[in-house]
Amino acid sequence: MPSKKVVVISDTHCGAPCGLTPPDWQWSFVKSAKDDYIVRRNKYARIQSEMWNWYTKTLKDLGEIDVLIHLGDAIDGNNSKMGGVENLVVDRNQQCDMAATCIKVAKADKKFMIFGTGYHTGNNEDYEELIAKDVNADIGSHSWIKINNKIFDCKHKLGNSSMPYTRGTAISKEKLWNNIWAEKELQPKSDILLRGHVHYDYFTGSSDFLAVVCPGLEWTNRYGARNCTSLVTVGLVVFDVEEDGNYSWEYKIAKLPSQKAKVVFG
Repeated sequence: MPSKKVVVISDTHCGAPCGLTPPDWQWSFVKSAKDDYIVRRNKYARIQSEMWNWYTKTLKDLGEIDVLIHLGDAIDGNNSKMGGVENLVVDRNQQCDMAATCIKVAKADKKFMIFGTGYHTGNNEDYEELIAKDVNADIGSHSWIKINNKIFDCKHKLGNSSMPYTRGTAISKEKLWNNIWAEKELQPKSDILLRGHVHYDYFTGSSDFLAVVCPGLEWTNRYGARNCTSLVTVGLVVFDVEEDGNYSWEYKIAKLPSQKAKVVFG
């Protein structure tokens, strides 16, 4: 059983203006734009292009991928709370096509998906099932995936904290509950616990486990800019799991030129 390379992505939010956007759906940059709306959209257009270029280059540099895990919120949904005014693409079937394109770029031998939040992916239906069928992925709400004798505990949702010094609480709680379930012989005891949802990177662990918060592949949107304070991270996670169970891992974090806020002079 050879070493296996595992890539973990999350929160692609395809259909959002700053979600992961394949070229066919990207907005065009308008030169010499004067209208305020077009000026704002130009920033989204730059982000879409920069993020896609970073994503595809990162995957290419990683080489052959054995397992791809998508931790949920593959699409953004119809954005009903804001009337869909900010969506790049409103049709969720089109959003599913976008997400499938993103997943296929990885060219992984085996693919797993996790259901995201109903607000984005369907409260009355599971649009991510369409994506899973398209890319030939196994999909579940909470999955334990064994890779070279290491058990990956994969679920989408994670509690959030706006305080930098309490961000480890929610992911630590997840691992503690896994230990309790495992003691009751109702869950496998995980070696590596993975969660998404919160769009930032964080990890904790000890000699016998690792718990990782996977960053998202969406930059901040109108809601985030107007209502949120905490740092957003764009990136993915890579594991190399050896045959004997030893492993190494790292974050791949995007640094996109258009992420940086600019000063406006009066």
